[in-house]
Amino acid sequence: ELGDFSPLQSFGCDFQGFYSVLGSIAGMLSGMLIAAFTFMASVGSASGKGDLAAKLPSKRFTSLVALAIFFTAVIVALLPIVASDHYLNTDEGFCYIDWHDGAQSGIMFAFTLPTFVVTLGLFGRALASGGWPNTLDLVLLIASFISAWALWLPASIMGFAQAPFPGGYHIAGGILGHAQALINPYLYGIRWRDSLLALGGELPLHKTGVDSPIGGVDLPAVSPTPPSLPASPPSSVRHIDVPAAPEPEPAFVSTRKLAWGEEA
Repeated sequence: ELGDFSPLQSFGCDFQGFYSVLGSIAGMLSGMLIAAFTFMASVGSASGKGDLAAKLPSKRFTSLVALAIFFTAVIVALLPIVASDHYLNTDEGFCYIDWHDGAQSGIMFAFTLPTFVVTLGLFGRALASGGWPNTLDLVLLIASFISAWALWLPASIMGFAQAPFPGGYHIAGGILGHAQALINPYLYGIRWRDSLLALGGELPLHKTGVDSPIGGVDLPAVSPTPPSLPASPPSSVRHIDVPAAPEPEPAFVSTRKLAWGEEA
């Protein structure tokens, strides 16, 4: 038994709703951050001016933005608990925000609509610039982002209108959202990262290739050793034998004692 952590209990429902919304908001804002980096790298590559690294934010700035995203997600996830009527059991196996609560659905709409528009706009501009090595990367990132958050906008509108939700709507949104954890390591950790490294010159760059996850091409193998030298010198070179110098004879040293006034 889950005890107090069961979604049927008040604490368990709030706990499950809290980490679900925290992950949702953090994932959505992180996707927008990746879209911004993609746009800057693509435009910088297309212009061909300056070093790519100079066009991207520093590691320190990126870390600060990531922390800001996390703390923003924590605050938003706490609001239904501390400032509203808590999270709601959806009757579809889990707890989430109460879309029919004006404050909760309003907050979700205020985050979802701008983030949705900005993220898709940045990816679209990156795609139009032609500076990203692999077009398929951007198509997959756009499709992934839309599939994850597309149901939030209609949910907010239905919540404002106090309209009933179709059966299975909540669990469908949950499955699409959690499915991102299965594909994001490949999309962002492999495809996106390797394409960015290709733009920086650390991997081979190939704008038209879509078969390779990094959009790269195979480079010819390089021989690890230099070609061997010819065994004999060219025939045009004339050799002259120089005789060895004779060894000097040892100096004669007399051991006879000289008399006084006698020359050696």
